[in-house]
Amino acid sequence: FPSHDIAGKCPDFIRLAEDIIYRDLDSRVQDTSQQLTTVAGTETVALDPNFMNMIALSIDGTSPRWTIDFRARDQYKQEARGAYTGYPRIYTVIANTLYLYPIPDQVYTLNAVWESRTPSLSTTTTTNAILTQFPMVYLAASMVQAALYIRDNNMAETWQAAYEKAVEGVNVNAWASGANMQVKSDVSLTGYTR
Repeated sequence: FPSHDIAGKCPDFIRLAEDIIYRDLDSRVQDTSQQLTTVAGTETVALDPNFMNMIALSIDGTSPRWTIDFRARDQYKQEARGAYTGYPRIYTVIANTLYLYPIPDQVYTLNAVWESRTPSLSTTTTTNAILTQFPMVYLAASMVQAALYIRDNNMAETWQAAYEKAVEGVNVNAWASGANMQVKSDVSLTGYTR
């Protein structure tokens, strides 16, 4: 690269690269599990600020395991009508808030598996799981940003191709699938109280 103030821009290149990486990457290292607790009579549960996408959601301590099914926001709004309470059967996510319906009738512990935004690199956070396991993804994405900054289109194209190849290699091996996120329309509210 030319000598003009490129070093001072490196943190910006990395930060811009991270936004693209988190959008494109689908890797197990981004997955986390957490127990969430409902509040009786409350439809919502706050999610972690780094939450990106729910993979699986179930109620802890049930046998067989009670899985809560995902609904797209519009479908959730159509099905979640009235103040019915009971075991949550469906959920959606709006912003960083989990919505459950029927509204929990008591305190439930939920087992959540979700895709998390990996902590961004900084002067205090000098590594993360993506950088450790997939350094080429970080390097190529950052180099694309640097090449765009100095307006070197050929270099940007070269690094973009390298980035896409690195991401594809990671995503091909990703185990997460949307199989648990089937859209269903057979919700019956028989037995739930209002």
